[in-house]
Amino acid sequence: MDALNFGVVVFKDAISKKFIWWHFIERKEILAVYKLGFGCCLNNGYIIKAVVADGLKGLAKTFTPFQISIYKEPSKQSLLKSQRVYQNKNY
Repeated sequence: MDALNFGVVVFKDAISKKFIWWHFIERKEILAVYKLGFGCCLNNGYIIKAVVADGLKGLAKTFTPFQISIYKEPSKQSLLKSQRVYQNKNY
């Protein structure tokens, strides 16, 4: 399986730090996988107080009852720019 076409959607308990649900995906993540994960967690008695997720389009609108924080991965350009700034400083 190609690394560019593979991923894992993970739900983690913030208190116990344990992974409580995961699903391997091929190609691209979709909202249905997140809905499946939320359903499984709720059916197993977990209480969801907040969500930290990536910037998948439509994710925030899908889970409006929860406090949600969207993590946006830094782009390659911004990483290169911050690296150049760091290298140009004389310490």
